[in-house]
Amino acid sequence: EHDSVVTTHAGQAEELMLPKTDKTNEIDDVAKYDALVAIGGDGTLHEILQGIKKRPDCDALLKKLKLGHIGAGTSNGLSASLAHASQVGHQRQAMVERR
Repeated sequence: EHDSVVTTHAGQAEELMLPKTDKTNEIDDVAKYDALVAIGGDGTLHEILQGIKKRPDCDALLKKLKLGHIGAGTSNGLSASLAHASQVGHQRQAMVERR
């Protein structure tokens, strides 16, 4: 089972990560979940992480919550950087195995 949210304005992803009060009811508190997958650009992921950082339970939440990112932005700089780093790691491993 999963829940999904489509953001409609800048800053909303950050707002959704903050602890819930009686006045907020868009989604359940993110602490309820085991995983979170962001589909968006670097800004979406940045907002999510900034919102989590502002929580009093930030450290515990980051230890528990599995984070995923599917790049769907204009240039996807973060995704490209992670993919490059992953390829470099594989290339290094291949060189070590050949020796």
